[in-house]
Amino acid sequence: MFITLPALIGFCVLAKPITELLLGDEYLAHGLTIIYILCAAVFIQNLKGHYIIHGLQFSLNTKYIPRISLISLLINLILLILLMPEYGLEGAALSFLITSFISLLMGLYISLKQGYKFVVSTQVYKIVFSSICMAFVLNEMQFYNFISSFNLVLYLGLYVVIGIFFFYLL
Repeated sequence: MFITLPALIGFCVLAKPITELLLGDEYLAHGLTIIYILCAAVFIQNLKGHYIIHGLQFSLNTKYIPRISLISLLINLILLILLMPEYGLEGAALSFLITSFISLLMGLYISLKQGYKFVVSTQVYKIVFSSICMAFVLNEMQFYNFISSFNLVLYLGLYVVIGIFFFYLL
């Protein structure tokens, strides 16, 4: 959570310049919706893998992990068949997001049912608060176009450094 939430928020706030740098202007013509959906899905997968599934591991119930994966695979295949013909790449990304969320809920449910107690440390609240503040600052800086005269690599690098500074400041 320490790295993934700030990275998710930073990537979403800076999605346009990052996409422009890594994928080019042609990709921007299709919009950033797919990027946002994939970022959310990867974040959910990270939560599931690093926190929820640990509940199964620590309670010695690892036999459920392959079952969750198999069910998730089947759900994803069904959703891909249903969503891709009408929505294309956005449908595929949405399928991944929905499957990730269902997989997280399955892991959470089984972990809790097996008696694992999840503890939310106070560090999580600091991470969430400072990530939101970082997003606000970066968004405002983009809105007022403070650093638009830099080339794209310097522009992104400066925003990342500013984001990290504000994250650690709080």
